[in-house]
Amino acid sequence: MTDTGAHDRYLDHLKRHLGELVETWPEGSDGEDRGFGLHEFHLADPGFTTVITDGLRTAPIKALAPLELACTLRGDQRHIARYLVGSMARMMLRNPDTFVQYGFVFENSEPFVEGTGMQALLGAPSMFFRNGFDLIEKDSGGLELQIITLLPISAGEAAHVGNADEDALFELFWEHKTPVWDVTRASVV
Repeated sequence: MTDTGAHDRYLDHLKRHLGELVETWPEGSDGEDRGFGLHEFHLADPGFTTVITDGLRTAPIKALAPLELACTLRGDQRHIARYLVGSMARMMLRNPDTFVQYGFVFENSEPFVEGTGMQALLGAPSMFFRNGFDLIEKDSGGLELQIITLLPISAGEAAHVGNADEDALFELFWEHKTPVWDVTRASVV
């Protein structure tokens, strides 16, 4: 996906699923050579903002396929989504030997956002965008790109994933009708 046509297909794919592209921060736009750009999309109904990387797929990150990271939160939490995606992408670039796949959990010693209980991130397929959002196939067949969505979770939820798996946590989310797009939500565990 390094050629212009492939990049245009990537952006078209994102617009089709994530809504309106409202802001882009190209690589190096903030004076930092971070190795990736960021895009912010807004979906008016139900009011989600998604921030997604653009460029990680060319980095030497160990994964099943080239990847990009996304985070979907309430529209008023867009700055948090940008922080989480940018921070995790930087960490992955600093530790390229760490294998990244769906189901990984990154735990922090304290909440990412003061006053919340969310102090871990779960990498998973999107809970919001289905129908081909997470995996982009090559024209010739095979997997070209996977999108890993970062879901803020509590320390208890992270432990639950460790004791069972991410599917068990998703079942709890469905059972409790958990607003997982809100970092101020209560933990289900």
